[in-house]
Amino acid sequence: MVMDSVFGSPAGNGLGSTTWPLELWAKTNPSEPSQYHALICHLIDVAAVADALWHLVFPSETKRRISLMAGSASCDAVGTWIAFLSGLHDIGKCSPAFQKKSRQRQKVLLQHGFRFPHGVSAHHGRVTAKVI
Repeated sequence: MVMDSVFGSPAGNGLGSTTWPLELWAKTNPSEPSQYHALICHLIDVAAVADALWHLVFPSETKRRISLMAGSASCDAVGTWIAFLSGLHDIGKCSPAFQKKSRQRQKVLLQHGFRFPHGVSAHHGRVTAKVI
């Protein structure tokens, strides 16, 4: 199973812990690698901004036209989908290929049972495209 090969077995230290998702990083401070922005927080931030733009910035006519192009008469439903998909824009950053870019974060993730298979490399954008 792919999840087991990356995260370890649920009986181990990995998925049995409830804090490991907060250890996945999206942004780090190059001069201070212990400072990072958690991936889940980054994804939620982006979804919230997309939602705010939809509801507070986009004119009604723009929302109506986008909704019609999306095949929906419901601006609210399309706005929700846009926020959701925007939030997923960096989901590929949870891949081992991205997470190993920070040695300090990699060490922490190893303690949580996250595995880094040798020879695995893929740009997080490509992983995101595959997931979505």
